Amino acid sequence: MYKNTISLIGFVGKDPVVRTTEGGKKYALFSLATNEYIGKNDDGSRKERTDWHRIIAWGKLADYAEQYIRKGSHLAVDGPVRYSAFEKDGQRHQGVSIKADTILKLDRAAKADPQDQGNEEELPF
Repeated sequence: MYKNTISLIGFVGKDPVVRTTEGGKKYALFSLATNEYIGKNDDGSRKERTDWHRIIAWGKLADYAEQYIRKGSHLAVDGPVRYSAFEKDGQRHQGVSIKADTILKLDRAAKADPQDQGNEEELPF
């Protein structure tokens, strides 16, 4: 058995960039920051390391990202790690991204999110 899945919880760094391939497939790109506790500073304060992850969402998840995800959104993202290689200006580059299979918005402030619809009852006052 083989498995290539990563689960991340973090905050979006910039609004998603939504594009369409030449073949007509829609995708959204955004970055997700995660923090890891790595000890204490000399003054006793908490020391953390921040990692930035490149996320790509396709199809309906791209539509969701375009409509509901913004800079600062708190998300849980699951999906496989993808490696790519490309040439630019004669230089060979490698890239790493996460292909989102699921995106769960953890913000509770966004009432327009369909995950939140129907969860509130109208109050009589």
